[in-house]
Amino acid sequence: MKAEERKELETNVLADKMGQVVEKGKEVPGSTFLTAALVAVGILIAVWIGWRWYVNRTTETSLQWMLLYDGSEAAIRQIAKDEESAAGKAARLQFAWLIYWDGGIKALGNPLENAKAITFIQAAAQEYDKIADLCKDDSSPMFRLQAMLGKAVALETLAVQDRKFLKDAASAYDEIVKEYGKSKEDSKEAKEDYAEVAFAKARLDIMKDSKKEQDLRALYGELQRILNIRAPLPAPAAQKGFK
Repeated sequence: MKAEERKELETNVLADKMGQVVEKGKEVPGSTFLTAALVAVGILIAVWIGWRWYVNRTTETSLQWMLLYDGSEAAIRQIAKDEESAAGKAARLQFAWLIYWDGGIKALGNPLENAKAITFIQAAAQEYDKIADLCKDDSSPMFRLQAMLGKAVALETLAVQDRKFLKDAASAYDEIVKEYGKSKEDSKEAKEDYAEVAFAKARLDIMKDSKKEQDLRALYGELQRILNIRAPLPAPAAQKGFK
């Protein structure tokens, strides 16, 4: 083989090898770029979805608070269905208050309505109890404290028909103090109780003092007479042989 032909052949082989290296070099970066691009697009989509969820949730929450501020019963009922949101829990507390105040307290003075009013107050106590249980794992005690106090006050109000509810109310107030009251060590550091706890302590001080408790019983007895509220009917006696 002539020298020129051999040189040309070697040059072609070298060019072919270089071409293969270049092609392989192109393949690797291209694959890496495509993978990186797909990952980036996936991240952008996830961020966009998360952002849209946040915006929608924020808008929904703002709307809930606005409707709650409006105060219509229909709006409160609707918002209360969302048991996980703060607005939903606040709406349930507001709804329980409407049961207690509008359905119960306002009707107590009407002799034709006070029996129904007692039923509403009982329903309010039950609703407050459900809300307190719903909020037991909240990071803030705000809603649970309000619900526990609402239950205790509703139970005490029922003493206007039957003084036995004073004992139930005392237990409910005591539960508030035990769960959220400050210890003596905390008191030394000038830490103050929640307002709900302070109120519960004040009621317990009355109910645990024999003289004050007698006066409280007399007060509810007088209210029962003035408002003409009938005592609860005794439970029917069990009849033998009746199933």
